[in-house]
Amino acid sequence: MKILNKIYSNIIMTLVLAIMLIIGAFMTSCEDEDKNNLNDFLATGGFVRFADQSPPTEVGVDDVSNLNYSFSVEDPNGSTESYELKLYADLSGTRTDTVQVSTVTSFPHSFSFTQEDLASLLGVSADNINFGDSFFFTATATTVDGLVYGGAENLNFDQVFPQPDGTYLDEDDFLVTVGPNDEIFTTADGNTFLVGGQNVSNTLLAEGGYRQAFEFNFIILCPPPASVTDLVGTWQITFDPFGTFVDDGVFEIIAGPGDNQVTAIDIFDHPNPDESGGIYYVIIDLDPATGAVTVERQAAWHCDNFGCPYGEGRIDGTGFLFNCVGNGLMKFNFEHTVDAGSFGTLPMDMVKL
Repeated sequence: MKILNKIYSNIIMTLVLAIMLIIGAFMTSCEDEDKNNLNDFLATGGFVRFADQSPPTEVGVDDVSNLNYSFSVEDPNGSTESYELKLYADLSGTRTDTVQVSTVTSFPHSFSFTQEDLASLLGVSADNINFGDSFFFTATATTVDGLVYGGAENLNFDQVFPQPDGTYLDEDDFLVTVGPNDEIFTTADGNTFLVGGQNVSNTLLAEGGYRQAFEFNFIILCPPPASVTDLVGTWQITFDPFGTFVDDGVFEIIAGPGDNQVTAIDIFDHPNPDESGGIYYVIIDLDPATGAVTVERQAAWHCDNFGCPYGEGRIDGTGFLFNCVGNGLMKFNFEHTVDAGSFGTLPMDMVKL
């Protein structure tokens, strides 16, 4: 019932947002072109964005020692007193602590990070920064009026634990602060995660056109090319906060049916009541030039395994193959849907055995 309420709530919020955007667009067309519409959107105007364009979410290098991740930020509303940037990372599948990068008090300001810079900030040696590693930046902007705007401390659904008094603790039993735009998300298996941000709407964080500099990240890609041969074999799911897979998460990938396509056999090991043999086949498309992998929306698991009568569970998503990491690594972001709606988009990692 909580999931259904969440689906219906999301639909209502989407309709309200669409109406607001239409009204906003009409009002904007009637106003002075010099008016700062970002300030209208945020009301109090605490906003820092990338000066020219948003930095890439994927960085491809032949050697990680050649990494250079650069960007510039600006204060379009002229109301920001300070901009505090933090960083955390997933290094070989292990989440680091969140560390302070710097506090900026004048704009525009440029940042540049090499392999050595990232390692120094995170307190690790340079050889701990490798292909397939992900880096997450989160920031807050404090206005001249003392109002604080910013992103969540952690992006990828960090688990929190509800307490009888209505508060939440993290895995170290520290109190978790839930901001006004944060959201508590409960997965089908009962695990609870914190998502969202601090005084910044999810729409603003998700819309690339705003070039927001509150939550952003990048991943280091393997050198090209990638091939179907890199994908064929036995794989095991190692990270799945949605909790879809059962048993040990081991499954097979075979070549085909088309060029640069492979098929994952029973990736979630959930019996299919509509096919002979009870097996789901999930087709994965590969871009050899980048290692990008794509799954078009298709049936992949059966919802009755979770005790809900909504039929087949479908997935679609994108990710990357890292054929230079161990025997092979894939990182996906999958949206899980049933006839009643969406459970949301969650990450999933898998390694080739």
